[in-house]
Amino acid sequence: MKLVLTSALFGALFLISGCATQCEGISAQYNTCTFEAGPRNRTVKVDGANFCLQVDMFNQRAAAHGTAGCADKWKAHLTCWNGNMANICNIEDVACDDSAAEWQQCVTDYCTALAMDPEAYDPECSDGDILIPSPFQSGF
Repeated sequence: MKLVLTSALFGALFLISGCATQCEGISAQYNTCTFEAGPRNRTVKVDGANFCLQVDMFNQRAAAHGTAGCADKWKAHLTCWNGNMANICNIEDVACDDSAAEWQQCVTDYCTALAMDPEAYDPECSDGDILIPSPFQSGF
């Protein structure tokens, strides 16, 4: 009986979570953290569905504008967190900061290129800076 109920529960959870992206799953885990000032606490919550969609669309726009590889760097960053999920709430954990920096550099290159073109615009860029940094890194 326990096996049947456990299997049914896991099956239901699988179906419910089946539509979530890797980013949304990390966001959901991130949002279980304690959000308050102080060491080792996250300070912002992430609206996973909206944030992840914004990042995906941003990476697509960067690629269309000629800045290739940002989506792959974002995926590498998420993969890093999938392997380091036990530390997602530790604001001092730096295990995935390098992958965050690689993605950040890619999208900064895109925003910088846009800033040089008076006809170009992206809602997530401002004077060469990106407006949607990854919260999944130390310091957030």
